[in-house]
Amino acid sequence: MNGKERDFVVEISSSTKDELPKTSNKAVVFMYTILDFAKEDRNRVTFSLKVGLAVLLVSLLILVQAPYKVFGTTIIWSILTVAIMFEYTVGATFHKGFNRALGSLFAGVLAIAVAELALMGGPVAEPIIIGISIFVIGTITSFMKLWPTLVPYEYGFRVILFTYCLIIVSGYRMGNPVRTSIERFYSIVIGAIVTVAVNTLIFPIWAGEQLHKELVKNFNSVADSLEGS
Repeated sequence: MNGKERDFVVEISSSTKDELPKTSNKAVVFMYTILDFAKEDRNRVTFSLKVGLAVLLVSLLILVQAPYKVFGTTIIWSILTVAIMFEYTVGATFHKGFNRALGSLFAGVLAIAVAELALMGGPVAEPIIIGISIFVIGTITSFMKLWPTLVPYEYGFRVILFTYCLIIVSGYRMGNPVRTSIERFYSIVIGAIVTVAVNTLIFPIWAGEQLHKELVKNFNSVADSLEGS
């Protein structure tokens, strides 16, 4: 009762440091850190296993001889799609999948149109037209993804850029841009279907549920700190 106000500080201690073994072996400490990180949220392990499963499923289309004869090397785009599109929550995966599908479709149609236009220009003008189109597409997509209202679709503009460049260049060398575009597109569709199916049907992780768990965890930490003070 000396008239002075005491500062009330809530300290949230890290459970990871408390549970680490008292040893100088860095390998043991590292292993315990990984285990504690996984125990904090078991969905992290679930998410990692689901990504591995999805990549394995699309890889089987190449590793197994029968589907490889049907799809060929273009199925590599399915692996790329899974690796890029697979997100922690189902909602984020759908959002990224929508951007990828829309971007790939737009890039494919644009690549076919430009390739046909370049073919009409003859063998001399064809590479020049393709080169100019790559420069224009790269400039426009890079500028548009910085537009404030289009920031949520930034990934879609990236998809348009690299899909367009890969299709137009490979189509120029292979001599059939239409076939190249179609093959790339159905490979992307296969990867997207596998991604959505695995992430939705096998232990789905929803953003609302994850937020609820984080709030409960933070409130429990505050309560433990208040009890210990």
